[in-house]
Amino acid sequence: MSVTYVNRKGETVYPDQIAQKHKPKPKASTALKTLDTKDGATVSMGFEVAGFSLEHLAEAKRKHEIQLEGQKDRALIKGEKKLSAWDEEAYMRESKPKRVAPKPYTLASSADQCAEMARKAGWKNVTVREILKG
Repeated sequence: MSVTYVNRKGETVYPDQIAQKHKPKPKASTALKTLDTKDGATVSMGFEVAGFSLEHLAEAKRKHEIQLEGQKDRALIKGEKKLSAWDEEAYMRESKPKRVAPKPYTLASSADQCAEMARKAGWKNVTVREILKG
């Protein structure tokens, strides 16, 4: 005697079909994903190169000038005289630098080469920092 099941559509479903449907999926390899940081150790996730490009600074200066024009109009109306000029050094201190490359480098030497190329291309305040997890 064999057990058969009927689904909602009225089709006959056999036990071996049900067993195949509910078979556990194979587990993905977790060897690369596992990071043991319970003992306080840190793991390097790569090296990031960041800085300020000439286009980035020009765009920030343009936005500042637009704000300055609006401030001049308000100053004439209210009698204010505090107008600040564009200070590139102050902007670079206060704002976050942009990444030179979209992904972090795995080797410090390749990140250093990328930083050197960025400096030659005109980027300012280029830094290489290690991304640590843990």
